[in-house]
Amino acid sequence: MVTSVITPAVLARVSGIGPYFAVTTGARPVGGGFRPLAELYGDSDVLAECLRVVSGRLGTDQPRVAASTLHLGTASRLWSIALACAALTGRVPDLGTDRLWWRLPASGPLDLWLPDPREVDQEPLPALHHTVAVQNLARVPQLAGTPCSEGPSRTIRTAGPEVVPHRETHPMQPAPQIPTADANSRPQ
Repeated sequence: MVTSVITPAVLARVSGIGPYFAVTTGARPVGGGFRPLAELYGDSDVLAECLRVVSGRLGTDQPRVAASTLHLGTASRLWSIALACAALTGRVPDLGTDRLWWRLPASGPLDLWLPDPREVDQEPLPALHHTVAVQNLARVPQLAGTPCSEGPSRTIRTAGPEVVPHRETHPMQPAPQIPTADANSRPQ
């Protein structure tokens, strides 16, 4: 049996870093209103209502401003949680849209709830890409399907195997192994 490193205690520690790292685990949080993240990405009515509320908070009548703010805020939240877990434990939580729930609070970033934490069964770099970029950010064009600018029509795209790079790229080098010091080997 493999013991999971991504536990509610680890996610509570990560949540303590700040609001962009916050994710509740376990039983449904008080106040209700949580929905699977898949609904935000896949239900145009849910997305439209969320964007209407964000637009009102920002005091703008420009839906693209609200969409950009919501997207950047959500991407920041996902990357913050995933990267903090990877830094603390060497493992990455599964933030799949069917596992991660959201609600729009009275103010601030989305509230996130992960009822049953588990980790992605991959090494950290591919796991980070999978849980944030593939399972979440790559779904944005599918839900929007609309231009992201007023100028020439273009859609938001995330890098993935189906996207041809527009310039020469270099293969990612493995991260260097950084030795850790134990309590008995402090410099004199």
